[in-house]
Parts: sequence; structure tokens; C-alpha cells
Amino acid sequence: MAFYITKASGEQEAFDRAKFRRSLKRAGATTEAIKNLIQDIKERTDLRTTKQIYRYALQKLKIVDRPVATRYNLKHAIAALGPTGFSFEKYMAKLFEQMGFNVTLNQIMKGSCIEHEIDFVAEKNNVALLVECKFHTLHTLKSDLKIALYVHARLQDIEKLWKNTPFHGQEKREAWIITNTRFSAQAIRYAECAGIKLLGWSYPAHKSLPDMINEIGLHPITALTTLKRKYQRELIQNGIVLCRELINRADELRALGISMPQAELVTQEARSVCEFPITEY
Repeated sequence: MAFYITKASGEQEAFDRAKFRRSLKRAGATTEAIKNLIQDIKERTDLRTTKQIYRYALQKLKIVDRPVATRYNLKHAIAALGPTGFSFEKYMAKLFEQMGFNVTLNQIMKGSCIEHEIDFVAEKNNVALLVECKFHTLHTLKSDLKIALYVHARLQDIEKLWKNTPFHGQEKREAWIITNTRFSAQAIRYAECAGIKLLGWSYPAHKSLPDMINEIGLHPITALTTLKRKYQRELIQNGIVLCRELINRADELRALGISMPQAELVTQEARSVCEFPITEY
């Protein structure tokens, strides 16, 4: 029997079992765990908002399989990095570096009309990706058509000067937009027509941002369920941002005043998340 839930935006929609199942499967949840959670949500009338469902599922996963809970916590973990802690573009740069790209942050590139600041440029196999990152603290905010138009105009200006420069070489350039939330339908339609690459929370299908992060195992420490937020902030200030950077580094945690047993729990969680990447969805 279908029932309705309330989204963070206040809109109501029918509970999408398939969508919920995909998010859990992406995190590595077992078929049995997924079945039990869906049944609980169906029967419990106090779980009728997306926030209530998320919190309930996260708490249940912590009991059943903590590494799965860590991966399920990914969206909130990225938002928790925040614009002042460790920037979203730096985190994305690390992701592309792990994929074998040579990455340069905050590039100034000349165009035919003006200069443009690019969040980062990722180069590999004679292809240069010009990446614009759009970070939203609120999950309900989408990257819209204006952003796609803006990025396309910048690329065209850069391309015009580049192609008119003698001996510019055979390097191919691509415009990319990466967001930690979703894209509007118009932004997707325009980007597909204009040749702009998009990477967001649910786009492209089966190769979205969370898919890539899970595949590479590049989870931020803000996803860890055994590490308090105040310690997460201190580690980020010390330059430790990724779960894999905590493996075999219990001394870093002890230096913050964390007990040895708790430090071992944190490093164990970090290791289990990184060493079990999800590659099928």
C-alpha cells in the first residue's frame, strides 16, 4: 500500500521504495537489512518525513553494520565539510587525483574577452577538465540552468582564445559542473545539448557522485559515526580530511585526547569503509 512522506522542502510525495532501496544498496546494505528497513517504515506512522526516515535508517544500520552506516551517511558528511572547514572543490580535487588526474586548484585562465577563475583543472590523456564546483549546505537546493549557462559561456570564451593561439596543441578541453546536491531538469537538458559534463548526487545514472566516492573509497572523516564532530573539525584543521588518512594513525586521535579504545574503534571504522569499496549498484 502506497503512503506519502514529507520532503525537506515541505512537499509531499509517495514513498519511493526503489529509490530508498538503491541508496541502501549503494552503501552496501544486505538484502535482508533493506527489506527490514522498508517494512519498518511502512508500519511505523512516526516515520513520515525524509529526515525521520534517514535518521531511523542510520541508527539501525549502526547496529547492524557500522561501515554501511558510514557510507549511508555520505550526503550529510559532505555537507558537514562546509564552506569554512575544508572546501568542496578541494575534496573533489582529491577525488580526481585518485582517478589518476593531474589536478591544479584555483586556475586563472585567459579568455578572448576576460580572465576566468576555474575551481580546478584536471588533466589526463591529453584531456583537460575545467571544473566548476557548486556546494550547497541545504540538500533541497539544486544547481540550476543559470549555472550551466554561465559555465558554458566561460568555456566558449576560453576556447576562442585558445584556438586562435598558434601551436595550441591537440589537447581537448571539457567543461564540468560538480555539485553535492542535484541539478534541475533544465540544467541537465541544456548541459546535455551543450556538451557540458555534469556530476551530482543522482546524475549521471549509475555513475553519480556517491557512486564514484564509494567506488574509490574516498569518504570524508565527517562520515565516521564513531568520531565526535568536535574531533572531526580539529582533524580537518590539521589537514586530515579522508577516512583513509586515519588508517594506522591512532596517534593523531590520541593527540586530541581520545582514549586508546575509542581511537581503535575510529581507525577500525575508517579502515572498513575504505577497504570495502562498492562497485556494483
